[in-house]
Amino acid sequence: MEKREELKAVFSLCKKHDLLVSVHCEDDATIQKVDAQYDGPYNPAAHADLRPSEAEARGIDTVGSIALELDMPLYVVHLSSKAGLQKVRELRAKGLRVIVETTPHYLFLDKSKLEGADGALYVMTPPLRSEEDNLALQEAVLNGEVQVIATDHCSFTVEQKMASNDCRTILPGIPGTEEMLSLVYTFAANSGRIGLQQVVNLLSTAPAKAFGLYPRKGTIRVGSDADLVLFDPDEAWTISKETTHSASGYTPYEGKQVLGRPIMTYLKGRLIMGDGIYLGLDGNGEFVPQKDVGRGKTIMH
Repeated sequence: MEKREELKAVFSLCKKHDLLVSVHCEDDATIQKVDAQYDGPYNPAAHADLRPSEAEARGIDTVGSIALELDMPLYVVHLSSKAGLQKVRELRAKGLRVIVETTPHYLFLDKSKLEGADGALYVMTPPLRSEEDNLALQEAVLNGEVQVIATDHCSFTVEQKMASNDCRTILPGIPGTEEMLSLVYTFAANSGRIGLQQVVNLLSTAPAKAFGLYPRKGTIRVGSDADLVLFDPDEAWTISKETTHSASGYTPYEGKQVLGRPIMTYLKGRLIMGDGIYLGLDGNGEFVPQKDVGRGKTIMH
C-alpha cells in the first residue's frame, strides 16, 4: 500500500504538468514470491519462469487503478503477455484511457529461444513468453487493441550478453531497430488484414501523437520534419548478422525471411542511410519539445 501511495503521488504530479505516464509493468512482490519458491538453476531459460506473465498483469492492474482514480491516461510500454492484454481489456471496460505498446520480439519470438546455448542473447525484461502469447498480441495488433509497436532496442554486444549465464546478471535487452519495419510489414502483408498505412501508423504516427510530437513528427506535410524512409515493399531477403549494422554484432531474428526493405532513410531532409551504408553524423540530434496536440487522445480506446 505504501508503494501504491508513492506511485499515486508521482502520477498526480505528472497529471498536474500534463505529462503522459509510461510504465514498465511488472509487480515486484509477485516476482519476489516466485523467486523465493524457486529451487532450480538460474540459467537463461529460468528467466521466463522467474518473471511470469501474472507479474505483468498485476503491475498493469496497479498502475491502471491509479490512473482511473486520478482520471488520467496511461501508456503501457512493451506489453509481453496475453494475461497483461486481458488486464488492459478489463481496465478499458472500466473507462481507462490507455495506449498499449508492444515490440517485435514479443510478437515474433518465444521463450524457446532462451533454451539454446546462446540463450543469454535473448534475455530481456519482461522475458519472452509462449507462442500463445505471441498469437494473442498479434491479434491485438490486427484488431487495434495495440496502438504502437516500438523496439525497446538495446545494442549490447554478444560478448556483453554472453559474459554471464545467470539470468539475474545477464544484461537485459536485445537489438531490433534495423529489423523492425521489415518484420512488421511482413506480418501485415501476410495477415491480409492491415496494410502499409496501418504499419506507418503503428510505427510512426501513433507514437508521435501519443507523446505530443505530432505533426512535426509522424506525418508528411508542409512544416513537418522530413523524416522519411524509401521502402521497397517487394524485396524478399533474409535477416542475418551479415545484414546487421548495429553495434550489437548480432540479430535475434537470424535466418528470418522477410518481405520489404528500407532503401534510404532521411532525417530532416538529410540522407543518413543509403543502400545499407550509414551516413549519419554523431552529435547532430536535436531536442524536440512535446506539444499538447492531443497527447494520445486521438488514438485512445
